[in-house]
Amino acid sequence: MVNKAIENLFLTKAALSEKAFNIAKIICRKYKFKAVKGDNDKTEIYVYENGIYAEKGLQIIEESTQKICEHLASKNVVNEVVATIVRQNYINRSELDFVNPDEICIENGILNMRTKERREHTSDEVFLTKIPIKYDKDAKCDVWLNFLNSSLCERDLDVAQEWFGYCLYKKNIEKKALILLGPKDSGKTVFLNTFFKLFGDKNCSGTDLHDLMNDKFATESLYKKYCNVSDELNSDDLRNVVKFKRLTGRTTMQGEPKFKSRFNFEPYVKLICGANKMPMLTKIEEPESYYDRWLVFVFDNVVSMKDGTMDKTLIDKIGTKGELSGMLNWALDGLDRLLKNGEFSNLRDWRDNERIMGSNGKSLYSFFENCVVKEEGAFQDNGEFYDLYCEYCKLNDKSDISSKDAFGKTVIHKILEKFSEKRYNGNGKNGYANITVNKENFLRID
Repeated sequence: MVNKAIENLFLTKAALSEKAFNIAKIICRKYKFKAVKGDNDKTEIYVYENGIYAEKGLQIIEESTQKICEHLASKNVVNEVVATIVRQNYINRSELDFVNPDEICIENGILNMRTKERREHTSDEVFLTKIPIKYDKDAKCDVWLNFLNSSLCERDLDVAQEWFGYCLYKKNIEKKALILLGPKDSGKTVFLNTFFKLFGDKNCSGTDLHDLMNDKFATESLYKKYCNVSDELNSDDLRNVVKFKRLTGRTTMQGEPKFKSRFNFEPYVKLICGANKMPMLTKIEEPESYYDRWLVFVFDNVVSMKDGTMDKTLIDKIGTKGELSGMLNWALDGLDRLLKNGEFSNLRDWRDNERIMGSNGKSLYSFFENCVVKEEGAFQDNGEFYDLYCEYCKLNDKSDISSKDAFGKTVIHKILEKFSEKRYNGNGKNGYANITVNKENFLRID
């Protein structure tokens, strides 16, 4: 039924603007809006709903106008109501984008992660995201902790706790990304899916790293996201090292959503990647700054249905409300320790990261990291070099054997980068001085 007061107004000679103003007044008694004007007068309209401002304001205004006016809701009337509400609720994008990194919006209020104090939701505070978990200071997460203890080495347990806490923190203060390495059925997928369970699907993105590095429209997918989870990397994904460094630092990026206005924002998203084998780059200009950006977790505890060690319902057990509330407490403790210490626990040297990533990489990089060493006075013949590599692959059941040309092109860069030695070609010799292959490590594969 048409609102009686509005129906009477339509029977008068009132101007369209007056009708829209009165309709808008009725709508704004029920809803709170925020509007941000972008380029080319494109406007984003947000409406307060269950603790956050959601970008569905236009839909709410149009639907409400239709309910109030019914058959009187012409296109001109609806557009004028939208314009009226927008003009009454403009804010700067800086106000919309402002975040207090110490606070998160959760199911049962707004939580200060440092003090653990919680207050009620209010439309006076602008939050665009909400963690779909209730804060319960007494909750535990025994299922999750048992999984971690069986999947990660002891030195990485504190780092994992700090990383989940760091993902809650809406600033990129540590310039780190996380990579999970290990074979199939070793727990990587459960670990990665837990981010979606804890933070919620709406607060995580799953954009391929390749798209983030190369597609200008993909960056917008990181806006107001806590983490981006990318599985099964390849070398092309990591080729744009400069963009990778920008995404893991406190750099202002440009969001360019299709058919919408461009805008600048500082992403707080944390990059999380998984791979059975680490894709390695042939040449890196500044290897220290690249490898130092990574936290590396190696998953090597393979489970199987045959021996009863695989639990296909594990992610569902981790995703229960009580378990997730316990995980929130666990992550908050990790964040406390990270902020107190000013860095992650048990950080590896960048050279150790390079070695671990290489040894868990494709056959060529695994061979190089495990077996190629510097030895003064030695000389490694180039032809024999490739034969030793093929022998290594055969002993370790490696099927991804590089061609001789690809082997040569990669090794010449890696030896120069790691050992500062160039290939020698003269006096009947073709190979590398002061380089040798340690065959004792041929079977040393994780």
